[in-house]
Amino acid sequence: MITISAFEWVPDFAQGQVRDLRARWALEEAGLPYHARLLAMGDQDKPEYRALQPFGQVPVFEENGFVLFRIRRHCAAHRRTL
Repeated sequence: MITISAFEWVPDFAQGQVRDLRARWALEEAGLPYHARLLAMGDQDKPEYRALQPFGQVPVFEENGFVLFRIRRHCAAHRRTL
């Protein structure tokens, strides 16, 4: 199953602006099941998360051992095939 990382909480001014929303929305639109890994404050700085996303940002896309960050860049590069 696909796992998408997301922040458990964001300030009011950032709600709807955090980039995990776009990846989750695309999965919803495609009808693909996924699990959201919700990160508590500070989890993005832990070594195990930094091993997946060296900049400590969200989202991280994981599926069957395949890990992808900078999802927007990859989607933009392949938008004609989506």
